[in-house]
Amino acid sequence: MAESGFRIAKRPAVALATLGCHLLAGLLLGTAQAPDTIVLDGEERILLTNPLEPFLEKNPNVLPEPTVVSTGLWRGYVAAWQIADGRLFLRSIRIPASIGGRFRDVTAEVFDRERPIPAEWYSGYLVVATGKLARYEHMGYASLYRRYAVLRIDQGRVLELSKMTAREFVSFRRAQFEKFKRTTEYRELLKQADGNEEFVFQFASERFQGKVFDEH
Repeated sequence: MAESGFRIAKRPAVALATLGCHLLAGLLLGTAQAPDTIVLDGEERILLTNPLEPFLEKNPNVLPEPTVVSTGLWRGYVAAWQIADGRLFLRSIRIPASIGGRFRDVTAEVFDRERPIPAEWYSGYLVVATGKLARYEHMGYASLYRRYAVLRIDQGRVLELSKMTAREFVSFRRAQFEKFKRTTEYRELLKQADGNEEFVFQFASERFQGKVFDEH
């Protein structure tokens, strides 16, 4: 492993078949992840959700392999998004192209259509950091910001937007985690983490924060 945190490799998000495999990597590395970005109300913000993942899970071979993979970018890409006319759009997908930090735009290789691309495949919550960093966590998307915007999306359309303080977001995140704990996915991750619930809470935050759980 190079000191820079980069290595020449295949994209782990493709090579690793399940989130459980990512968890095993996280147990060793526990690295904060470079986020996607989103333009919301005319400003570019940090997006603490990965809305491209459901598309890639259904189309696992469409994303080109990056030349290098960073421990701070396990999914192997960064995407740029925007909210416009009440809808979520994909603006670009870029993959690492050099150890020096250069990225290559591969959007046209994944989608043969004009940009921006309606993200009709995504349903769930989008968590957007709209305030300054309040507390850094060296794990996934677990860092805490002073303010948030949480959007509920259904097939690419914005149904609801909630603005939250850090305290309100922590309550939302904990409520989401309690619902996640009722799932088979949680139980599998907890087993792989040797029963460390707090680790699963920190590591899998992006995963459960974005879910709309069935209340029944």
